[in-house]
Amino acid sequence: MAGKKRNSRPVKTESRGGRAEGDYRLTPLDAAAILHPRPMPLAVRIALPVAIGVCAFVTFWPALSAGFVNWDDDKTIVENPNIRGLNFESAFTKSKMGHYHPLTWLSYGVDHAIGEARFSNLNPEQQSRYVSGLDPRVFHLNNLLLHAGVAIAFYFLARLLLRIAFPPPAERVDWLGPLAATVAALLFACHPLRVENAVWVTERRDVLSALFLLPCLHCYLRYVLAEKRGLARWTWYVGSVVLLALSLLSKAWGITLPAVMLLLDYHPLRRIGRKAGWASPRALWAYVDKIPFIGLAAYFAFEAKKAQAAQLATMKSLAEWGVADRVLQAFYGLFFYSWKTLIPTGLTPLHQIPPVRVTDLTEATSPVVREMVNSFVYVSLFAALIVFAVAALLFVLRKRWPAGMILGLIYAGTLSPILGFAQSGPQLVADKYAYIGCLVWPILAGAALIWLWRTREASTRRRDTAVVASGLAVVLCLTYATLAWRQSRIWHDSHTLWSHAVAVDPHCVLARSNLGMLERQRGNLDLAIEHYEAALAVDPTDVILLNNYAHALRQDPARLERAIAIMRQAITLQPKMPDLYYTLANALVDAKRPDEAIAELNTCIRLRRDQPRAKYHHALGSIYMNQRKLDLAEAQFRRALELDEVLEPTGPGVINACNRLGWISINRNQPDQAAAWFNRILQIDPDNRGAQAGLARAQKLTG
Repeated sequence: MAGKKRNSRPVKTESRGGRAEGDYRLTPLDAAAILHPRPMPLAVRIALPVAIGVCAFVTFWPALSAGFVNWDDDKTIVENPNIRGLNFESAFTKSKMGHYHPLTWLSYGVDHAIGEARFSNLNPEQQSRYVSGLDPRVFHLNNLLLHAGVAIAFYFLARLLLRIAFPPPAERVDWLGPLAATVAALLFACHPLRVENAVWVTERRDVLSALFLLPCLHCYLRYVLAEKRGLARWTWYVGSVVLLALSLLSKAWGITLPAVMLLLDYHPLRRIGRKAGWASPRALWAYVDKIPFIGLAAYFAFEAKKAQAAQLATMKSLAEWGVADRVLQAFYGLFFYSWKTLIPTGLTPLHQIPPVRVTDLTEATSPVVREMVNSFVYVSLFAALIVFAVAALLFVLRKRWPAGMILGLIYAGTLSPILGFAQSGPQLVADKYAYIGCLVWPILAGAALIWLWRTREASTRRRDTAVVASGLAVVLCLTYATLAWRQSRIWHDSHTLWSHAVAVDPHCVLARSNLGMLERQRGNLDLAIEHYEAALAVDPTDVILLNNYAHALRQDPARLERAIAIMRQAITLQPKMPDLYYTLANALVDAKRPDEAIAELNTCIRLRRDQPRAKYHHALGSIYMNQRKLDLAEAQFRRALELDEVLEPTGPGVINACNRLGWISINRNQPDQAAAWFNRILQIDPDNRGAQAGLARAQKLTG
């Protein structure tokens, strides 16, 4: 580079890095300095991204000993037959849990295949960690590897953006830019806000989407900076379009990317606005080359909206969550994600929205709910003041520091889909949304370090500030990594997760409900009911809570009629949720009212026709068998077996169905058929006493 003459437009003066003062676009000299700086030693160029990936992986190491949690992992993975194998048709044609992300489903299919291939080579202790034929360690390992890949991709993107903002000097090796990008990448990758994305298997979609989205933006920047119009330049452009498509097929985070590109076109790329103009040929081309990106973003935004609309009880109507609530939530979110990036304490899997709208507060509202709503309003109003103050400051400084305004707009724009304007789910804010939404802050930190070191000669104070800031950055990286390690451990299992959530927010209805369910399963019925009743004091209309509460009440015969009444109340509130009818049916069976239970189970099956579940057929078959309606019972158990074989071919569902079908055959005096069913069980579990007894009975009938 040095000594080689470059063609550029005549200018009066040049600023540091070869940029003409007052010029409106990157000059060839700028682009060359950015894309081809004097290189660091090869060993360092390799070591920096490798070290970042290793740090990103090791920070969340506790995840490798974690299992699946009952926070969507059960529905998304454990009970999902479509991830058993690479089911391309299901992945690309169906949505589940309110999301359309085919590549994420396929990645789970790969995890299943790896676990299945390894199973026979593991010892019994290792095999015992499998859940429904799935190895949680494989899922967590791949999550961490993907997160490490995202961290490395972020390093290269941050390095390029920092070079654009601060073109490296042509006369010496640029150490400052890569080191600042390393700090930015570590602040991003090893932050406690990354725990949910890296550790929670269900949130693989965020990580996989980012793994394509960050290189997509990197390719776009390389396309803009390319010195010549030719095949190489268009390869960067096509690569960017393809990577965006892959990102959107993983999750629809990239729907705001065209807006981000336009903001970067304004500054620092200077393709539109200011002296470049808004309608010049250069600006018009900047609009035209966004067409493929806008088309992809629009299509996948439509698919995301359709998937959420198809998920029961996901989208909040204005009657449930009003306009005032959504505006306050938006300010709350903008403040929350920035504040938690700086001070990541009090993190929890769910920051739940208040149970009533702000405008619905009355004198009859319980003190607990009133406190929750008032706290939400006060924090949101404070957040609004902060947001307006920062926005005003950035606007005033827009000419002296245009990057500040651009970073602020990118931050708000990237978060806009999840700020509550189209509220989906029970969360007010969620730690996982910071994965993409808060990328600007580590880049800003890296830029601040470069600026301080490049201006350190101005004064002794400035030089001392650069040293202190660098030391602080190292301390922050270590502190955040330590907090992230500790936060990862709360995701070890469902009980640890929800115990932590209740400790952080005792009024969180979902956390109390899930913890109560776990205590009931452990046999701690009184403690479970205590959690349920504490949650009911906050929101007596939450149907999942009512469902879990009725499950607990069923355990006590004296409370059985109350459980039935509660389930009928829940069904009135949400008549399209199949599991409510299932719980009611079980309570009716306990109450010796089988005909009513049959009607409720048939409703379950009808409502879940598109996504059938074996447990409904097991329950219905059991009732028919007790009524000696063997033909009807056989049909239900055969259907249950068909569904269980897809989910877990050697699991308890298959064993139970074969056992029931074996005894049906014995009752019909069909010993050979019964023996076949019981032998199938013994192939799975040679020590199964029920199958051994059934086989002995069949052999006795044979004589």
